[in-house]
Amino acid sequence: MGNANTDPNGPLVVRSEITTRQVKPNLEKHMPTRIIISGTIDLPPENLDAALAAGKPLIEGALTEPGCLDYDWCPEPLTPGRIRVFERWESEQALAAHFQCDWYLKMRDTIGSFGLIAADTKKYRVDLEEPVYDETFTPRADFFTAED
Repeated sequence: MGNANTDPNGPLVVRSEITTRQVKPNLEKHMPTRIIISGTIDLPPENLDAALAAGKPLIEGALTEPGCLDYDWCPEPLTPGRIRVFERWESEQALAAHFQCDWYLKMRDTIGSFGLIAADTKKYRVDLEEPVYDETFTPRADFFTAED
């Protein structure tokens, strides 16, 4: 299974597992704008494991940067050689600092050394964040705490 941060004062971070811990939804309507980066990196399938291993210390380093909330690489199970990228940043300033940081520069060079075939990454500005489940644990597609 995956791992989870169980610090009661920290954010709940769950990777590759389902948690049954009940979390009260954060209904705060005004949050600072955050940035999500999501995308894919395609490598020759035979290089995927080595690329993930080489990237691990760089990912761990990026996670220490101010303003970095998440920084993940995962193999995409349906496309051989594909890495799924997911990052969350507190602000444009934090992301801009990351782009000047050794962790990013080394990551870019490292991934290129494994035979980069293609990359498709996008950034998204998030100005409203809500839980998927409401207080009755019903999944909601609508933004139920947002004011019209």
